[in-house]
Amino acid sequence: MSLNNTTFSAYLQSGETNAFGAVTATASFTHQSASIATPLTNGTGSGQANHAMEVTGAAGTGGVTIDLTAVTGGLDGKTRDFSNGGAGGAIKDLIIENLDATNTITVTQPVSNGWTGFSGAATGFDYPIEPGGVLALHSPVNGRAVGSTNKSFTLTGSAGSPQYKLSLAGIGA
Repeated sequence: MSLNNTTFSAYLQSGETNAFGAVTATASFTHQSASIATPLTNGTGSGQANHAMEVTGAAGTGGVTIDLTAVTGGLDGKTRDFSNGGAGGAIKDLIIENLDATNTITVTQPVSNGWTGFSGAATGFDYPIEPGGVLALHSPVNGRAVGSTNKSFTLTGSAGSPQYKLSLAGIGA
């Protein structure tokens, strides 16, 4: 299987209107990083990835652990090992979207084998994704390493079973 060009896109467009005495001023901006506009091409080097997938699921109050060495789903339904069979795999792009309109999904690391890709540490990461919110990571050069003891994170819903969408691109087997 060969990866098609993969583009990670993010931008912020906003503005403000302020009154300064009798004068009203409006300003706006659009921020889009140039590095984000460069697509990942097929391969295993800098600026490249060889696998991508999108998975949806439910993050119940007991949590669901995502093991980056055994992610199942995607376009062909196969399991992907983003440690590349232990031969230097990495995540280049990651998006976790909370599809729920009411409940928060919190991203944490399990007690063992926590993925260091979020913070550089294997434990201690705790990030709540509010309803409709997103957590995104873009690391196109080296990516964020995945290994046999550096591979897992947990998605836990605040109530019920909020739905999530997980999109990944990286170097894997």
